[in-house]
Amino acid sequence: QLRASLAAALRAAAEARREAKDAFGSMVSAHICEATAQRQLATHKAAKEAHAKLLREKGAKLTSTRLTLRDTTRQLQSAKQQTRSLEEQSAELIELGEEHEGL
Repeated sequence: QLRASLAAALRAAAEARREAKDAFGSMVSAHICEATAQRQLATHKAAKEAHAKLLREKGAKLTSTRLTLRDTTRQLQSAKQQTRSLEEQSAELIELGEEHEGL
């Protein structure tokens, strides 16, 4: 009876050891999965931040381009106004010249 009890205890101990090894293996696997997930999350966050930075830079360039376009448009309108004014002055000078020649 003692041998049977000892054998049963040894079998139970071996089974407990196998279960402990399995549990340890599962714990290590879970730790590896968690570390992998943390790295993927960090990579995703870095990519998201880089994308946001790129969008901010593109937005700043677009704003700068809009301001330049607005300034250029104003300069063009001013130049057109000056051209009209010069054309009017030229027409007046031509009229004065023709009147002067008629005298």
